[in-house]
Amino acid sequence: MGRQAGFYGDWLMSFRDAGNEIGTMQGVATAIDGDDNGSNLGTQTGKFAAFQAAVAAVILGAPVKRSYYVTQDVINTLPVNGATRELKLMVLYQCIATGKRYSLTIPTLDSSIPVYVDNVSVKDAVRTDTPAAITGLITAFESFVVAPDIPSNGEGVYAVSPTVEVIGLRVVGRNT
Repeated sequence: MGRQAGFYGDWLMSFRDAGNEIGTMQGVATAIDGDDNGSNLGTQTGKFAAFQAAVAAVILGAPVKRSYYVTQDVINTLPVNGATRELKLMVLYQCIATGKRYSLTIPTLDSSIPVYVDNVSVKDAVRTDTPAAITGLITAFESFVVAPDIPSNGEGVYAVSPTVEVIGLRVVGRNT
């Protein structure tokens, strides 16, 4: 059975930490057009693959489940690198058209990756221009993720563009 065109497609990624706990991140992206062989199938699944690779470059956790259009279960391995689901990278982003702000967190952050912003009152603010793993994450994020609440007419025509831009990154821990 075909999919109705123009709606958002939910995505999810989860990762196992060294304590055998699972951290999950999820959001929405542009849906696959029309039927199961939609015209944007290759483009969207390619963007998801690039996003997965960019996330993998900034975390220590082992993938458990990845889902977008189809679910990809991954072999459950226990990382031995000190990965902890409580250490996260918070991505602050906004819809370019509306200015509405959103956030999501990426669990099992590799603490050696972020470069912190100097001389700001927020001690956990991360530079968005360095290193390459962070700039690659931002590029992949902005290419794949869309604002989750922009209405569509069901045929891929949105009231305004759901395109987002990353406006900041923060390192956060448990219960933040």
